[in-house]
Amino acid sequence: MAKRFEDTNMFEEKWFQDLPPEGKLLWEYLIKRCDNAGVWSVNWPQAKFQIGIAFDEEQLVKGINTLSERLRFIRHDKLLVVDFVAYQYGELSEDCNPHKQVISLMKKHGITKKEGYLKGIYTLQDKDKDKDKDKDKDNEAKIEEQFEAARKLYPGTKRGKSVELEYLKQQHKKEWKKIIPLLAPAIQSQIGVREKLAKDPKSFIPSWKNFKTWIYNACWTEEIQGSAETLCTVHGLPGKTWNMQDGVKTWYCEKCKSSPKPTIDKRDK
Repeated sequence: MAKRFEDTNMFEEKWFQDLPPEGKLLWEYLIKRCDNAGVWSVNWPQAKFQIGIAFDEEQLVKGINTLSERLRFIRHDKLLVVDFVAYQYGELSEDCNPHKQVISLMKKHGITKKEGYLKGIYTLQDKDKDKDKDKDKDNEAKIEEQFEAARKLYPGTKRGKSVELEYLKQQHKKEWKKIIPLLAPAIQSQIGVREKLAKDPKSFIPSWKNFKTWIYNACWTEEIQGSAETLCTVHGLPGKTWNMQDGVKTWYCEKCKSSPKPTIDKRDK
């Protein structure tokens, strides 16, 4: 009875989790029924009978190959489990007796080292790299979901997720992933400031920019003038100038005449 190694972390991998039950069973069936070169002689009726479930083989092979190639037809009647040899035997050597039979089978199937092993079959290190890539894609998908949540929260005019997300990526090629988690809190804060200002009929409430313009101006970093931190300490109106007193920034509005040598805020220039 042939014995083979199996990846005990397979059930943690997203591509395997996303497979339907019959897809999981087919994968287990193939890695156990293929020959020592990782090649299975295609017999779908037999596979369905032995697994005990009817399935659409074309859809399942496509699902198994999600994110990276795991199965490949080397002929219409021969299906290769791409990383089988690398996982079972490591690097092949013609000086190793157990490997000689594997190499012989590869030649029989017409799988060259360049095509079948170095290129088509991953090493264990390559498999780890693929796992890292899968994690990166998952993380990127979560970050993009955060962007969409922030975009929906934004009260101003919007053009569409794909347009605005791509624009953010272009404007901040290296930092966009770090910026996205900052968007929703900034938007929520700016909404709160406007709600407070709306209670005072004399307060100036800035209009919402187009979301693309908001991104261009990096408005998630802005402190809205007229917030609690920028209101005039005398009249309670939006501050226009400020002065440092005892390490505290004190704001003054246009009505103030007694500001002690106020410092002009760069935003008003």
